[in-house]
Amino acid sequence: MKPETGNAPEVPRRSASQPDAPQARTVSRAARTVAVVAVALGVGTLAYRLLHASHLDQTAALFVGLPSVLAFAAAFVAVCVRADGIVGITFKTITIGLLLSGPVLGEGFICVLLAAPLFYAVGLLVAGAIVAVRNLAARRHHHSGAAGLLILPMLAFSLEGALPGLAMPRQATSSAERSVAASPAQVEAALSQTPHFDAPLSPVLGMGFPRPAEAHGQGLAAGDRRVVTFVTGSGRQRDLVMQVAARG
Repeated sequence: MKPETGNAPEVPRRSASQPDAPQARTVSRAARTVAVVAVALGVGTLAYRLLHASHLDQTAALFVGLPSVLAFAAAFVAVCVRADGIVGITFKTITIGLLLSGPVLGEGFICVLLAAPLFYAVGLLVAGAIVAVRNLAARRHHHSGAAGLLILPMLAFSLEGALPGLAMPRQATSSAERSVAASPAQVEAALSQTPHFDAPLSPVLGMGFPRPAEAHGQGLAAGDRRVVTFVTGSGRQRDLVMQVAARG
């Protein structure tokens, strides 16, 4: 007897160029993460330009409002494209945004480093709150749009300095006392001379802040001036002008 020769099912063959399913998922997840970070950074850049054009880049609108917008934009886009890890994506977005500000701000990047903990704290607080609301809604088996309301308290905090009625005092007076083993005449003679800056700078001031290059002016009469020229790392010069207000 001859065996029946039917159409045997063909075994699918995978070509060498066809990626594995886990690898495809990894590439897709990485692509979604890049898309989320790119869109969130675009929103953050637009928000910063608006703040700078409105002269609000020295208010809480920058230090609280901008990281809130970055975190919310990252979380919103991550939900739309079904990307994983909202908190992680927010952390990456803020980190990349801070690093990209270096070439733009120059020596001002040191101030960004000092404010970085506040940026991370605000951004991760917003992202964590959004994750908590989404998890609560998932446990109750219904969709909730309340996550978008979480940014409202942070935006309220960011109004400090943006509105006249909510601005904190910007001017302050500081005083210092130091005992010097010298006669009043010697102290007066030293103060009347042109200031010099030959003392070594502290590690914080040596990180890239503008350095005093030269100084002009002398005298202690009311109206006498001191002009100190500072030079930035990029070679730009700025003058600090001080004037004697009173003598006693």
